[in-house]
Amino acid sequence: WGVRITRGVAYQSGRVFVNTGDCRLVAIDAARGKKVWESRVCPADSDYTITSAPRVGGGMVFVGPNNEDLGTQRAYVDAYDASSGRRLWRFYTVPGTKGAPMGVDPDSQHMAAKSWDPDQLKRAAGGSVWDDITYDEVTGFVYLSAGGTSPWDPDERGANRGDELFTNSIIALNAKTGRYVWHYQVTPRDGWNLEPVGPKVLADVEIDGAKRRVVMDAPKNGFFYVLDAKTGRLLNKPGAFVPVNWAKEIEFPSGRPVFDPRAEYWKMAEGAMVYPSPSGAHSWLPMSFSPETGLVYIPALEHGAKMVQDSSGAAYGGDLRMDYLVGMKD
Repeated sequence: WGVRITRGVAYQSGRVFVNTGDCRLVAIDAARGKKVWESRVCPADSDYTITSAPRVGGGMVFVGPNNEDLGTQRAYVDAYDASSGRRLWRFYTVPGTKGAPMGVDPDSQHMAAKSWDPDQLKRAAGGSVWDDITYDEVTGFVYLSAGGTSPWDPDERGANRGDELFTNSIIALNAKTGRYVWHYQVTPRDGWNLEPVGPKVLADVEIDGAKRRVVMDAPKNGFFYVLDAKTGRLLNKPGAFVPVNWAKEIEFPSGRPVFDPRAEYWKMAEGAMVYPSPSGAHSWLPMSFSPETGLVYIPALEHGAKMVQDSSGAAYGGDLRMDYLVGMKD
């Protein structure tokens, strides 16, 4: 269904930029409606598609192909020269095994690979940046929102698994070079599809008497995060903005969740109710920040789902069934 979905276009310097479901990035002269250039982002006959809007900044166009719902491919983000369509760099959000493409920053790939079960790494997939990419002219960074991994059941991803970077992470890259700067993982060892895909907000706010450049995010996992835009350091004790039961809290300052066994459906034959549901507490709908009120405004979804293992292997999200109607009335 990805070829029938688009989340918008981008505009910069007299050109409109459009992603297509069959993996192309097209630049159009805004005044004449004529195609200026076209670049191939991913193979037309592959499992990839593009459902996101292109993002622009600093004379570049940023694109994240999507393979999230199939979970068969490693995700990446490309940067293209806005005037010529030439690809400038590629950053993989999921590492590969020896001999696989490493993109512009092999060091970050080797670092991330250590957080995967070695056997699972041979077929590692996910991490799609299927919505938000945010360019910041103040820091010179571009911030990515990487999705979850596949399959959803953590036990199926290997006994020696770690945090499986860079899935479920906010990632900061040097926009000109594409090289890794920092990451913050909101839902490590995710089993619920609670990824940080929604649009982030950049702002200058006063914290402890000093003005700080911050990244604010309200991921699908239901907690609200404020990060230092330059370092990725957590600046707040994340609070839940909807009912949450996958974690009891997010520890501060480590930023690690304290998992709640009540939501670990893969350990229970009858499954478990999980809040928020895999649809997320906040997905790709934009949120906002008002300097006048000091408040953040989040379009939130209060919703749970019953998640149950399904040995038939025919269910969405891997060997998994989900009931989104539990508790609803006519």
